[in-house]
Amino acid sequence: MSDIVKANRKLLAADKLPPCKGPKLRAFENSGAPITFIELLERSEPSGFQAYVFKVSIKSRIYALKVFKFFKPADGKRYLTTERQRIVKDELAAFHCDPFYAECRAYGRIEELKEQGIITRKLAAECYGFLALKPQEEEEINRMGISLWDLPEDDDYRRRAEGSPVRAIVKEFVGGTSSLRLRTCKHMLKSLRLLNEYGLIVRDIKADNYKAGLLIDFGSAWTIPHCILEWAPKHVANAWGGVDPVRFDEMLQDHNMSFRLRALPNMKYQMKLRSWKLRG
Repeated sequence: MSDIVKANRKLLAADKLPPCKGPKLRAFENSGAPITFIELLERSEPSGFQAYVFKVSIKSRIYALKVFKFFKPADGKRYLTTERQRIVKDELAAFHCDPFYAECRAYGRIEELKEQGIITRKLAAECYGFLALKPQEEEEINRMGISLWDLPEDDDYRRRAEGSPVRAIVKEFVGGTSSLRLRTCKHMLKSLRLLNEYGLIVRDIKADNYKAGLLIDFGSAWTIPHCILEWAPKHVANAWGGVDPVRFDEMLQDHNMSFRLRALPNMKYQMKLRSWKLRG
C-alpha cells in the first residue's frame, strides 16, 4: 500500500475535513450504514466533470449522494505561475481545489454562517456530511460502468493513488427542475451576494446547479482562505473574485431574464465581462 493510499484512508477516517486552516465539514453520522443505490441522477461525461450524483436510501431515508472522481493535487495549481506553483504545496492545493474538499469547505462556511445567525434562510441543499464508500459500494458503482479516474492508467500519480477510498458527500435530495422564475432568481441573487460577502466564491453559476432556487453544487467553489486567491497574479485573483455576479447575469441572459433582473448594472457588467475574458 502506497503512502498516498495510507494518507487518504487516514483522512477519510477523520471527524472533519479538510485538515487545513478554514472551514470544515463533519463526517456523516451514519457512515457505516448500508447504502441502497436507487437511481443515477447525473452522469459525468468522459472527462471534465467532477462527480456522479445518485439518489440513494440510507436507513430508510432518501438522500442525494455525490460521489467524486479522484483529483491530482498538482492540477489545482494551474492558475499559478511556475514559480508560485513551487511555493504552494500539493497537499494544500488538494485541500483547496479538489472538488470534494471544495464542497467540504463551502458547506463548512455555510454552517459557520448559520451558527453565527448570518444565514437565516435556506440557500442551498442541506449537506449532512462526508463519507468513504465501502468496498461493496465501490463494486456496485464499477458494475455500472463508472470510472472515477480521468487520468491515464500510466499516470504516475494515479499509479500511486489507486486503492484510495472513494469520497462522497451526503446531501438533501431536492426534486423538481432547474427552471428559473423571477421571484426565485431574486432570492438566488441575494443568497449569492451573501456567500460572496463572507468569502465563498461559487464560480460555477448556471441553471443546472440550482434546484428549486437552491444551490446544489459547490465542487468548483473557492472559500477564503484560498491558495489561488492568495498566490495567483493580482489581475487573475481579482477576476475570479468578481466572477459570480458576471456568471449570474450570463445565466439570466441565457434564459431571457436579463431585462428583469441583473446582478451588475449594465455598464459594470460589460466592464467585468471584458476583465474576465482578459484574466489570463
